[in-house]
Amino acid sequence: MSRKTFITPEVVNKAQQLMNEGASFKEAADQLNASTDGIRDAARRYGIELSIARVGRRSQVEPLLREMMPQIIAEGIGTYEIAKRTGFTQPAVHKVLKQMGISLQPRQRQKEETARIAERVLKNLVTHGGYVKNAMRRLGVKIDPQIVRELAKSQGIDISHYRYFGQIFGQWEVQVGPFERTKTLDLLVTCKCLGCGVIEKRSLSNLRSGRTKACRNCAAAARPEAMKVKCLEDGTIFNSIRSFAVQRFSLKKYQTVRLHLLKSEDGRLVHEGLTYELLKK
Repeated sequence: MSRKTFITPEVVNKAQQLMNEGASFKEAADQLNASTDGIRDAARRYGIELSIARVGRRSQVEPLLREMMPQIIAEGIGTYEIAKRTGFTQPAVHKVLKQMGISLQPRQRQKEETARIAERVLKNLVTHGGYVKNAMRRLGVKIDPQIVRELAKSQGIDISHYRYFGQIFGQWEVQVGPFERTKTLDLLVTCKCLGCGVIEKRSLSNLRSGRTKACRNCAAAARPEAMKVKCLEDGTIFNSIRSFAVQRFSLKKYQTVRLHLLKSEDGRLVHEGLTYELLKK
């Protein structure tokens, strides 16, 4: 190992010249076969002011990072990859980025991205209803559902009120809760009739089974008018096939009578010497 150079004022000035030309302080010291501490001590001893912080390779980091910033943002690369591509040390890259007010910490960026996704999921849930997983599926994203629940809680939103919101059964559209649980473990949900706009509470099980499809007024309006039956001999008119079957036969014969009247070519039926005709609309 060669002996270190005795540091004279000329050596200190030469080191400064090399740094001004783009070399780092350590590179300048190595070229002069001296140590950086030795050059500092000699500069103080001879009263020579060294400009180290503002020259050398470190001064090249910021311009290069600013030039690379679009690529850094697009690819989402971290300080390790930046250091590898530029040839600078990772601490140097991190320090300059910090001075520029830029954070490329993966955990921090991931946390911020997760928060943005949670906001989107909650907004979708409030708009379209369902469970948290339903909202994530609609958006094509995946995060911990608990994050969305905690966000909703912090905003005073009870997401259980949106569990069935927006679901449509016939002409009923389920509105935002709360929902009432009955003694039979069923749920009473607030519904809006899309036909007339009336708001009523309906059993969720009845909605799902199809036992209720609209409010009474809309259901009555949609129900087809009953077909009447007329006796040709005495002119008696029955308001429905069911009424005719009950009065002239029995309730058990209703379907038989109904099918006979509907399928016969002339819509007639003879019973006990009297002819009955179906009055079609």
